[in-house]
Amino acid sequence: MKKYISLILGIFAFVIVVYSFFGNITEGSQILGYPVDIWIYRLFWSVLTIALLFSYRKESKKDV
Repeated sequence: MKKYISLILGIFAFVIVVYSFFGNITEGSQILGYPVDIWIYRLFWSVLTIALLFSYRKESKKDV
């Protein structure tokens, strides 16, 4: 069950990164309530995406 939560959250984080390129969020990008530069925002969500998807991959290999 944990691996599926990682997958869902990883996909959600990926969607946020993609949306940051096409949506108009340059003025409202915040992490934990603090305003940050758009590139720091994208970096934060990209690292989170990679970590969650790597966790899913690791859990999937463990089940085989």
